[in-house]
Amino acid sequence: MTHSDTIYHGVDTSLYKPSSNKKLLRNELKLDEDTFLFLTVANNDERKNLARQLIAFYTFMQKNPKINAQMFIWTNPIANNHQEATYNLGEIWRTLTNNDSNVRDRVLVPTPEEYIGGLSEANLVRLYQAADAYVAASLGEGFNFCLIEAMSVGLPVIASGFSSHIELLGERESLQPIMANRALLTK
Repeated sequence: MTHSDTIYHGVDTSLYKPSSNKKLLRNELKLDEDTFLFLTVANNDERKNLARQLIAFYTFMQKNPKINAQMFIWTNPIANNHQEATYNLGEIWRTLTNNDSNVRDRVLVPTPEEYIGGLSEANLVRLYQAADAYVAASLGEGFNFCLIEAMSVGLPVIASGFSSHIELLGERESLQPIMANRALLTK
């Protein structure tokens, strides 16, 4: 029997590293420096589980109304007619919150124009560096580059207990699937 080693994908740690001044960075990005910021970077498709992630975040905010937190999801914010399983995240959030002013502004997504315009790698790194935690609620991944990019900038990670998340984080550190009422997930 021969010994073999696994060589994982990697990120450029000279670029993906903790910020030396998070307060300044948040001011430049027009993000509240006193808000705990959860970040997700993902495609808007069913496998990424973004709709259920919104439901979990809403439940968290309902149970912890005094916590000052926001979730920023870098994705295409609207349903894409060319992809079979995408969600209009804004509509889902409005349905959940029923326009409750206490939680209405707690989820941030780019406008369709911002998303189509893209995000440079340097600005993506800045977004990671401005966050306080990374959330990956995916139902399956080949390899989650965003997860290791987030860890490279020093973010704690909250991840579902599926595929590469288990391998990268360990079974005890990854969470069980986030499940929710399917009626809220209408496209």
